[in-house]
Amino acid sequence: MIGALRPNALDRASRIAAAALAATILVAAAAPAAAQQRASSASEQAAETMLVATRAIPAGVVLRAGDVVALDRRAPPGMLVSPEQAIGRETRISLYPDRPISPGALGAPTLIRRNSVVSMAFELGALTLRSEGRALDDGGRGDRIRVMNLDSRRTVYGTVVGPAQVVVQ
Repeated sequence: MIGALRPNALDRASRIAAAALAATILVAAAAPAAAQQRASSASEQAAETMLVATRAIPAGVVLRAGDVVALDRRAPPGMLVSPEQAIGRETRISLYPDRPISPGALGAPTLIRRNSVVSMAFELGALTLRSEGRALDDGGRGDRIRVMNLDSRRTVYGTVVGPAQVVVQ
């Protein structure tokens, strides 16, 4: 029976079927892409602000409310966008006016300065040994720093738990 159909009719019918199938595939593929585009535009709208310094701020300064401001500009990817992310944190590098602030430029406020004498505690169950040491690094709460035990002159690593206080593991 196929031989009874005109050759052009078969070609036309297969072209129409192929076009309908291609259109269905394109619509199905475009639906997730459209949803993803709407989601990315929503996140772009959330990043329409950019956090910048109001003045030149040297490294080692704890940021206050007047030191940073959110501008109505699109932030580069990964940069801070709101003042709450920076206030109370210490600058690790110098910040300059109208330049975006990256998360790596800020850290926890320094509780121990290099060369300062610190109290070291080694805890093992109910046993606690205390000694004095000299900090070989700067550190904020939770940072691991090197400390030289003043009695034995050995260098150990400890975690900063407070001002001039280190817990040695």
